[in-house]
Amino acid sequence: RLIEAMDEICTHHPDGSVLVVAHGLSMTTVYCLANQLDLNSVFGQVFKNLEMRTVEWTPGKISLPV
Repeated sequence: RLIEAMDEICTHHPDGSVLVVAHGLSMTTVYCLANQLDLNSVFGQVFKNLEMRTVEWTPGKISLPV
């Protein structure tokens, strides 16, 4: 659901920056996906709630194996 949500948000705002507010684990997952980092390693490095991070997201670029 995170991938679909990020794709939809970016598709609706192609020319600008968007503030996305979410729980730390959700944003850590988005960050890892955007930077091609191993999702199995996120649990030791979960962002704190309200911690700010910059992520560049390209709609349709990320997919998870089924």
